[in-house]
Amino acid sequence: DRAATGPTLLVAARRDRALALAEELAAWSPATTILSFAEPGPLFYESSAWGPRTIRSRLAVLAALAANVTPNYRRPASAHPVIVASARGLMSLTLPPRDFIASTRALKAGQDIRLEKQLETWVGAGYVASTVVVEPGQFSRRGGIIDIWPPSEVAPVRIELFGDTVESLRPFDPSTQQRSSEGLASVLITPAREALPRLWNDEWRSLLPGNEDED
Repeated sequence: DRAATGPTLLVAARRDRALALAEELAAWSPATTILSFAEPGPLFYESSAWGPRTIRSRLAVLAALAANVTPNYRRPASAHPVIVASARGLMSLTLPPRDFIASTRALKAGQDIRLEKQLETWVGAGYVASTVVVEPGQFSRRGGIIDIWPPSEVAPVRIELFGDTVESLRPFDPSTQQRSSEGLASVLITPAREALPRLWNDEWRSLLPGNEDED
């Protein structure tokens, strides 16, 4: 068989079948990265919030797809992911690719940043400022130490600055706030949600019922 040259998408008719398929693939091919593009719990006409697991799984898929085209980011040496989704999961609206990629940034050790501009960018990408980072989608600042938890990452990342330069990037345990001894070469910071406030413009509003262009 030929080695995969890019992500593979598998689509199932129902959510339960998609979950079973993901579990079967993980059992048969443990070395393969299996990602689930979850479908929202609420129906399309309901205004209920999506669950955190749904949000994280979908953003993890979008992050994996954006990693190939994000400057300054070194893609992990793992195999290309297999993405499993239900039909309804694929039908649920998400960010346009260009907007997700435009709001995705890679930070790497030794890089110079404009901190205030960086924090402003994170807020525009859906992150919430917090005293302590304990869940995905949060960031905090304590002098030259910045914590942030991209929803697509398993653990939050501590950014230590020396002046305007990123001195180190280290994952840490959100329950103990203890950082890892192993540093990261780079970290991919994606949007924290699939609907960004700064993208809520006239073009998006025109898609809502009652706001169509009049002849």
